[in-house]
Amino acid sequence: RISGYSQSELLGENHRIMKHPDNDPKIYNELWETVSAGKAWRGLIKNRKKDGGYYWMESVVTQDYDASGKPFGYVAIRQDVTAEMELKEFSENLEEIIKSRTEELLALNKQQKAVFDSASIGILLLQNRVVKEVNDAFCEMTGYAKGEIIGITTRALCESDTSYEKIQDYYKIVEAGVVASWEQRIVKKDGTIFEAKVRIKAKDEHDVYAGVVATIDDITLEKKALEEIKKAKEMAEDTTQLKSRFLANVSHEIRTPMSAIIGMSHLALESGLNEKQRGYVQKIEGAAKNLLDIINDILDFSKIEAKKMTLEHRAFYLEEIFENLINLFVFKMKEKNLQLLFSIEHGVPSALIGDALKLSQILTNLVSNAIKFT
Repeated sequence: RISGYSQSELLGENHRIMKHPDNDPKIYNELWETVSAGKAWRGLIKNRKKDGGYYWMESVVTQDYDASGKPFGYVAIRQDVTAEMELKEFSENLEEIIKSRTEELLALNKQQKAVFDSASIGILLLQNRVVKEVNDAFCEMTGYAKGEIIGITTRALCESDTSYEKIQDYYKIVEAGVVASWEQRIVKKDGTIFEAKVRIKAKDEHDVYAGVVATIDDITLEKKALEEIKKAKEMAEDTTQLKSRFLANVSHEIRTPMSAIIGMSHLALESGLNEKQRGYVQKIEGAAKNLLDIINDILDFSKIEAKKMTLEHRAFYLEEIFENLINLFVFKMKEKNLQLLFSIEHGVPSALIGDALKLSQILTNLVSNAIKFT
């Protein structure tokens, strides 16, 4: 606390980082000669703070001993006597010091006022909920001149007595030494209202009645943007639901005639067809089934968006899926003079349980791309 360093910044470092150049080197020689002889050294040392400032310590330095009585380090017990030393200096050159400190305080005051007035958020200094000071940003935000707002309570900024009384609850938070934060509608001088983020902190956490610092940040545009994002999200969700319903409805409508085509093809295959006609009808049936699979794909997308996707567990034969693939792409392969060959490892069983449709959809996509880009 005195030096301005944290523990982690000091531990493991050489003591020289706090050495002040104003000290006479003889002091250190005398110190080490004394403690090295096993005696305690007492004296005044001026040390350097982390920020470049200084502090005076009345120190007692002696050796530190381990359990066996052997010295292994040094212990320094110090008392901060900066105030006493400065008082002595004050006495020696009081007029010069007062002049210097007055100039420093004036400069600091000007600096703080410049920061206070140039801040982009509204700042108020309050005591017993009465406005004591405000910055320029607050005046621009609310339309009040400083002379109009200073000296009155913050009731003028609240919509109602209820909202004004509600703020008292936040003062209880401030009394616990915590920054209180909430959103509130602020009334301007002309009666219009804007959305604000308000924060208050006690100037002295031990005495909240000594005054608080309040900041007001206009979040009207932010709130409006969030509302627009929320509406856009709702519209997107509605659109997605409409699209899913549309796809589902269209898919169901198409499935009826497709089922009829597949049914008629099946009946035709059972009639007396010659080999060439049977081949044509089989390809029609295969293409119709493939189209039906595409329709099922569309239904799957709708199910995925509705989080209702499920997998079937039915018996099927792997060779049948491969035969369907060949029938589906036979014409495309002939056009590009390609062959489609399947190699099944010996350890892969022919009879399986699973979702044959999903497996077929995956293989259809892969083979389609292979033919397209070969």
